[in-house]
Amino acid sequence: MLTLKTSPREPNLSKGELNKLRIKGSIPACLYGAKNDPVNLLVNLVEFNKVFSQEGKVFELEVDKRKVLINTKEIQRKPVSHSISHISFLELRKGEETSVVVPVQTIGDSPGEKAGGSIAITHEKIKVNGVPTDIPS
Repeated sequence: MLTLKTSPREPNLSKGELNKLRIKGSIPACLYGAKNDPVNLLVNLVEFNKVFSQEGKVFELEVDKRKVLINTKEIQRKPVSHSISHISFLELRKGEETSVVVPVQTIGDSPGEKAGGSIAITHEKIKVNGVPTDIPS
């Protein structure tokens, strides 16, 4: 499992200061859950995209030299450019069940498609409940 490194972020930064950080490739983030106070973080956009594309929504985050299992709960995007503006991480506990929304992907062709038909996927994403380490990426 890949680990995403983070750095601490000062609270109450102005919108302009946050935009300067985004231009430099750092995305503001927040870690909450597991009965801890929320933690303000910065993550590198390139590293986040790498870990997110390989591991999916559930992976480890390095916060203050400790590794935390997380669920990427929300990715906020700018309306026009669709660039990431903020990420919310939910801390998970190993062994406890959680729910994650995962995309549906079809593999291969069904017999109906081979006979000339087409497939209609009614749900592009489904909600999966399970232990974090058993949820597919």
